[in-house]
Amino acid sequence: MTNQEFDNLLNSIREEQPSPQAEEAAADRVRERVFSTSEMCAPFRAEFDAYRAKTLSEGRRMLLEDHLHSCVACRREFSGTVNAPVVSISSKRPIGRIAMWAAAAAVVVAGAATLPPVLDRALAPSGPRGTVASVDGSLFLVSDQGSRALAPGAEVSEGQEIRTGKGSRAVIRLRDGSMVEIAERSDLKLTERWREKTVRLERGSVVVEAAHQGWRRLEIATPDCLVTVRGTIFSVSRGLKGSRVSVVQGEVAVEQGGNSQLLNPGDQTTTNQSMAVTTVATDVAWSQNAAKYLAMLGDLAAISARIDQIPPPGLRYTTRLLDRVPANSVIVVALPNLGQTLAEATQIIEDRTRESAPLKAWWDGEGQEVRQMLTQVREVSNFLGEEVLLTVQPNGANFGNPVILAEVTQPGLGEYLSLHGFMQPVAFEGNVVALGAAVVPPLSGFSATPFGAGILDHYRTGAGMLFASNMEQIVSGAVINSDPSMPNPLAITGIDNLRFVIAESKSNLGIPENTAALSFSGARHGLASWMTTPGPIGSLEFVSPDASFAMAVVTRNPREMISELLAALGPKAADALNEFQQNAGINPVDDIAGALGGEATLAIDGALLPFPSWKVAIEVDDPARLQAAIEHAVAVVQQTHPGEVSLVNEDVNGRTYHTISLAQTAVQLNYVFVDGYWLLAANRGLIDSAIQARASALTLTRSPAFRGQLPLDGQLNFSALAYYNLGPAVGPIIDQLKASGLMSPEQQQQVAALTGNRAPTLVYAYGEPQRILVGSRGGITGMGLNAFALPALLGPGLKQ
Repeated sequence: MTNQEFDNLLNSIREEQPSPQAEEAAADRVRERVFSTSEMCAPFRAEFDAYRAKTLSEGRRMLLEDHLHSCVACRREFSGTVNAPVVSISSKRPIGRIAMWAAAAAVVVAGAATLPPVLDRALAPSGPRGTVASVDGSLFLVSDQGSRALAPGAEVSEGQEIRTGKGSRAVIRLRDGSMVEIAERSDLKLTERWREKTVRLERGSVVVEAAHQGWRRLEIATPDCLVTVRGTIFSVSRGLKGSRVSVVQGEVAVEQGGNSQLLNPGDQTTTNQSMAVTTVATDVAWSQNAAKYLAMLGDLAAISARIDQIPPPGLRYTTRLLDRVPANSVIVVALPNLGQTLAEATQIIEDRTRESAPLKAWWDGEGQEVRQMLTQVREVSNFLGEEVLLTVQPNGANFGNPVILAEVTQPGLGEYLSLHGFMQPVAFEGNVVALGAAVVPPLSGFSATPFGAGILDHYRTGAGMLFASNMEQIVSGAVINSDPSMPNPLAITGIDNLRFVIAESKSNLGIPENTAALSFSGARHGLASWMTTPGPIGSLEFVSPDASFAMAVVTRNPREMISELLAALGPKAADALNEFQQNAGINPVDDIAGALGGEATLAIDGALLPFPSWKVAIEVDDPARLQAAIEHAVAVVQQTHPGEVSLVNEDVNGRTYHTISLAQTAVQLNYVFVDGYWLLAANRGLIDSAIQARASALTLTRSPAFRGQLPLDGQLNFSALAYYNLGPAVGPIIDQLKASGLMSPEQQQQVAALTGNRAPTLVYAYGEPQRILVGSRGGITGMGLNAFALPALLGPGLKQ
């Protein structure tokens, strides 16, 4: 249609004179359309209760969620929002041509608001959803078929997944001119419907400069919230804990869990406040040991659970002993007076021994030394004030004897120490006692030293149990080797500039907090620098909520890390690498490390017997190059050792599975490349379950057990984490041991305490340029018990 023809059409519409009957009929249609509930909405509204009860079929659930996403009226009805009062239009009042055009416009708007999702998709514009405006570093288009680097000018189509690499940034220009700046290690997709454009942010961060949208809208959707704008500047970040939205300019509407809030410039909001089991092998010796071990572990679990419930001593906000610490001390331990806590802990153990014969046998035998020690420490504590300090000074290349400092509040301490043979010498000065020193150390001004100031800083927020070591002095006094031509292991590991380590355990508002800060005198280097600053860890999405162990890390560029390590190891390492490259025909630095991304996850996710159900997910930027290197290495081995190793590639439903087998063993390595990750596992079933868990969002990081251990701080992501949950690991073993008849009824009762008292534990780490902070919210006794139990359980399986 030409411009002239379009103008003629508009003129004919303007000059048309509708009859009063036509006007009235139009008004009736407007009233019916605008002020009555759409017939299409009624079936969906009838299913709200079933949706809340999670009894809808999968198909109906998806249709309902799609409808709620598009229908504002139903979304308000579902969330319980009170509708604005309706002002009726009299059916007797003529509305005229201007009113008729307004009513017609209302029909169009109302039609847009209730457009069925299928039509909303069908009317979506064709063509690309965005164009790469700029790339600083690397930007990848990832899919099951592999990854492809995107350059400026590349087009991004509907639903394609794009991901920025480590240390990279990119800008995508949407069709309407909106600019989406993508931070490093971020993952997103672009979709578009007739009414809205959506940036689906799976993880990472984006800053959006939205163009004016008119009657349409631009959305940023994360797994737990929906951000809607019509023209503004804002940022959205998505990590393991949830999402954070910050507004720079304009207004942003954020919907989460049926609730909606409007953010203005400077406002911010977050979404989070704070395989079947195989038959057990007939390894009678191991099975018996496992039964005994699990039974004892059950007793310890019950004890530790009760000890963790003992109210801890109050936090200390001042200290009168810290300046008594000698200025050259290399280790300082500051403890609250634990007399009452030890008394209650001893009573808990005594109570448990009356219920468990194995525990009583140990307590009355080998445990006598532990019982005596607890008793004497508790009795000494009755003479002391609220704090006890232990200090260690250097003695040449070794450590001197420890000195214990405390304030005396009750008379008779000297006589008690002499009678029970406590450490000598003992010195008194005023109300201060020093055990292990001939005299009480004088005031030294220790808290003014950098080491002392780091310790004193913990008292400002309330000190619990503190352990601090001056690694500068310890490392400087260490003799590693006398051959200067040999690599320095301290420099390789990166601890040669480690300055202080300060660990603390306390309870804040009833929540256990265990932290350890490793500070460096300069930038982290060597192995200590491999863990980088906090960032999204998408490889964790392949781990199910039932995993017994998972460890994940965000790293620097793998190629740079290996290159630096080889350089630090010296010429011999370079020679060995060159020899390997000549023999194998591949370069591990370029062809393997160079193909990898910057994150990895290792998990035990399934049965432990007869072999642990392990899986590994590693981010990969160039899967084709990595696969070529693997195939070349296997071919070289086949030439030199025929029949020893085989590689089988099998295409199933559009995905290529790879299996490497070793002829002399039953070991197989199964792997696949999926969505930018190299997924390896003990068998194909584990691979398929990992992919399915990720696709259905039934992952560890979304489970209540995992999320309940997240720390209450301002961080959005982690640099590394380790999660262990004894319940899923022990349950199948217990069932098998019961079925085998190798567990007595008493042992079965003790094991029940193991599964009933063990909570999951999450240990996390944040990497900073000159510091590493490690922490956990788990009870300190539970941490140690779980950390000890899991390797012990895995050991026999790994041995088999």
